[in-house]
Amino acid sequence: MKVLFVILISVILLIVYGSFYPWVFEAKQLPGSPLSILLHSWQMDFHSRKFISDLAINIAIYMPLGMSGYLAFRRFKSTALEIAGPIAIGTLLSACVEMVQLFTPNRECSAVDLMCNILGTVFGVL
Repeated sequence: MKVLFVILISVILLIVYGSFYPWVFEAKQLPGSPLSILLHSWQMDFHSRKFISDLAINIAIYMPLGMSGYLAFRRFKSTALEIAGPIAIGTLLSACVEMVQLFTPNRECSAVDLMCNILGTVFGVL
């Protein structure tokens, strides 16, 4: 069972690595708190091909987190924990990643990405 937690941690580390590559950050004065900015960032261009591919990529990236989290939490023999644990981890990880992306020059903070990441985690759990 320890192997499953190692896999879960590895998936989390890969998501973090890929989300911040090439690891360039810049200090910025923000107009509000990072959480407030995240919760008010619902820009969507439904007609853009990039928008559709971003949705699919965000869902696909978080599915392994949901799958490995579900398998890792099965050892606790609690259905609620098997389902809620990975979804909570995916939600917190995604929210943190989106807010830190406020300080990267080539990334955007997006509530749409957050929702897609949560959806990907849920699909992975299912």
